[in-house]
Amino acid sequence: MLPTGQVLAFNGADRDEVDAPGVEIPIRRTEMFDPATNKWTTLASAHQPRTYHNTAVLLPDARILVGGHAPISTLYAKDMTVMQGVTAPNDGRDPSFEIYSPPYLFWGPQPVIHSAPDRIDYGGTLTVTTDQPAANIDSVVLVRNPRSPTSSTLTSATSSCG
Repeated sequence: MLPTGQVLAFNGADRDEVDAPGVEIPIRRTEMFDPATNKWTTLASAHQPRTYHNTAVLLPDARILVGGHAPISTLYAKDMTVMQGVTAPNDGRDPSFEIYSPPYLFWGPQPVIHSAPDRIDYGGTLTVTTDQPAANIDSVVLVRNPRSPTSSTLTSATSSCG
């Protein structure tokens, strides 16, 4: 889930890789679901084909780190790509990463945070100082970023519209 409440879906395959691994065709397009409109929108495509065991993590600067690809051996036999350039690369793991910039990063200038506490206690008060007066800020989103995910989805967000 993004700080906007929208959801991004990255990569994948045109069929279930567990049923017939190594014969899937990678889907590189990124899609965004907007629960406010109940619609999917196609966004920029990924550079790497990532069909299986990939992950996406929301970064502190609101971009998204996408990485991984650890396929099942082709037809459970050996690691090979069936049709080079068509089917997903199945001849090994892909340790590369891509950084994705979601559309909200291009909606105009964002307030600059001058000061904020490193942490707050449950039920505590949070004061944030920015370069903008509070009247100019439409909403604030607090994002919890895990320090060391092993399997991850976009992290949770809490917003306050004001």
